[in-house]
Amino acid sequence: MNKEFTMVNEGEIRFGPAYYSLILHGNTVPSRIFGHHYVVESNFLILEEWFNLEFKDDFITSLCVIDLEGLKYFNSKRVHSGFTTPISMDGKIVTFNRRYMRKSIVEKFDIDISNVVWKNI
Repeated sequence: MNKEFTMVNEGEIRFGPAYYSLILHGNTVPSRIFGHHYVVESNFLILEEWFNLEFKDDFITSLCVIDLEGLKYFNSKRVHSGFTTPISMDGKIVTFNRRYMRKSIVEKFDIDISNVVWKNI
C-alpha cells in the first residue's frame, strides 16, 4: 500500500508560521491548507488544518485526521483564535493540544477515531 504524502510550503502568515498544501499519492488535496505540525502513525496522517490566513480575521484551525489507506478524513471542532497541535496516536486514540493565543491557554484532548464520521477526500 502506497502511503505517500508531501507537505508543500506555500507561504508564511505575517509574523507567524509557514503554511502548507498537501499532496497525497501524487495528487494535490484541493482548497485546503495545513500547519507545519503533523504526526504519522500506521495508516494515519494527523495534521493541523487552517481555515484562513489573515491575521485580522483571527486564526481558525482544527485537527484533521487522514486515513491514508482509505483516503478519508475527519476534522475536530474548529478552534477560533488558536492552534491545534497533534501530539500522538495510541491505537484508536488521537491526542492533541488546543492553544488559544489571546488567553495563553493550552488544553489537551483525546479523540477516539472509532467514534467519528469520516468523509471522502
